[in-house]
Amino acid sequence: MKITKSKLQQLVYKAYYTLISEQFKNRNNTIKYIRKKLNKMLILVTGGAGFIGTNLIKKLLVKGHKILSIDDYSTGKKENHINHKNVTYLNMDLLDIDINNFKYKPALIYHLAAKARIQPSFKQPEEYIRVNYEGTFNMIKLAIKKNISLIYAD
Repeated sequence: MKITKSKLQQLVYKAYYTLISEQFKNRNNTIKYIRKKLNKMLILVTGGAGFIGTNLIKKLLVKGHKILSIDDYSTGKKENHINHKNVTYLNMDLLDIDINNFKYKPALIYHLAAKARIQPSFKQPEEYIRVNYEGTFNMIKLAIKKNISLIYAD
């Protein structure tokens, strides 16, 4: 039996409704609450000023999410910024994030930040290891510490 996306959403809504219906007497309020929780998440996008990050942010905004973008602008561009009230851009290195004092609580992290291109990595291996390996490791530690789902693009 093939389950369509809309059927799956209905099943998810029904499951959530069953779980929290005790908290709400009115079914319509419960469904509105569920949709709001599922559709209005704060999402962290690393590398959000790059080509892929910018396009991802556009798609997430259409779905009604709030976005926190972190980029060091080594390859990303400020011209790629999307002027929208639900997008916040932070200019920082991923290794500068203090995971113990990170004030944001995103529901999800899309980790897209990385130094790309093979040839320059032979000339600057330490920098590529620092950014790609240690930066990714810092995002993994943040996700574990704050119990956040992480989607990693290599």
